Amino acid sequence: MLQIRASITAFLFLLFFLISCFNNAERDNPLDPRSGKYQNYGELRGHVYTYYAPFQPILSAMITLMPGNKNTYTNEEGAFSFKDITPGNYLVIAYYANHAPDTAQVQILANKTISIQFNLDGLPQLDTLILVTGFKHEPYPFESSRLMDCTAKVSDPDGQADIASVAVMIPFINFKDTLDLTQTVGTYQKRIAESDLHVNYIEELFGLPFFIEITDKVGEICRFGPKYLVRIIDEEPEIVSPRGSALVSIQPILKWKSLQLPFAFTFKVEIYAISGNEVLYPAIHTFSSISSDITEFQLDTILPSGLYLWTVSIIDGWGNWSRSKPATFQVGE
Repeated sequence: MLQIRASITAFLFLLFFLISCFNNAERDNPLDPRSGKYQNYGELRGHVYTYYAPFQPILSAMITLMPGNKNTYTNEEGAFSFKDITPGNYLVIAYYANHAPDTAQVQILANKTISIQFNLDGLPQLDTLILVTGFKHEPYPFESSRLMDCTAKVSDPDGQADIASVAVMIPFINFKDTLDLTQTVGTYQKRIAESDLHVNYIEELFGLPFFIEITDKVGEICRFGPKYLVRIIDEEPEIVSPRGSALVSIQPILKWKSLQLPFAFTFKVEIYAISGNEVLYPAIHTFSSISSDITEFQLDTILPSGLYLWTVSIIDGWGNWSRSKPATFQVGE
């Protein structure tokens, strides 16, 4: 009996000793809130990729953490991280040039790592915009008209397929018209008649700002401008010969009257084939950048027998143009 009591007493003494040791031991675990080394921080990790598959990492995207306005940048793998973040709710913003910024709300917890991902939409860009005026005569039926040509070359970091529409705008007169995609990749164009421009005369557009509005398939809208009209060429060149369906050789000489204008310009000659009463477009021959000092031009190619229509145009350094009344000639056997 005495031996049992001694064993119990020894056990209780050992237990008391161990408990005392643990209570007095230093707490080294940084995950233990009672430890002096406890760190009340969290971590945020993430990636930034392109919007469409196959997703590509975006290098050097800027990531901002708010509040606190902390910034970091993505690496070659599109990865970023923020360490030692005080627990709480934060706004994360991802920026990259020519891309729509994106945001995310995150809750940071102590000793936890939160992961997020951004897919940034590339914004369409306007590479070039050409606004020119024109004055032309149509042969069948005969009519003359003044107009504006708008040509926009656009691009998109996500590819041309991401562009939904391209429009020209004149906010001052509440005008907007959608440009048509041409056969040239990324080029949109529209020829707009004077009567469709919400003005009585095209001269009223001088001094008014034009803008190009590009919408991508995500719904982002980008506006570029302003751009202004430069000139209207009302003077028209006049054809001398051949005309009136005159019979000419297979390499005819085309002549027109000289012009004295207060600005630099060149001539352009266009030749069209005629089938019945129909002018066949486009032109079968176009000769551009003819010096303003030249008033005649001999074809260096042979024309087959048939009926032809030709015009000569003035073009200034901005691309504004004025085209002559058409004339016809016939190449015989």
